[in-house]
Amino acid sequence: MKLPSIIRYTPIILYYTIRIVRFSTFVQKDVSIGNAVKAGESIFEVAPKSRAAKDFSKLCREM
Repeated sequence: MKLPSIIRYTPIILYYTIRIVRFSTFVQKDVSIGNAVKAGESIFEVAPKSRAAKDFSKLCREM
């Protein structure tokens, strides 16, 4: 079977860009995260001064 000339001479190039970003901020485990999930609210509403809330704030600033 002979292919049409447009198919034979058109290069097909697929580009996939995978960007892996590594952040320097770590979010510490904290009981307040579980409490926020159970309450259905954000960590900032349940325990705004907790370690986890501070870590999430740092992560947001880093992003």
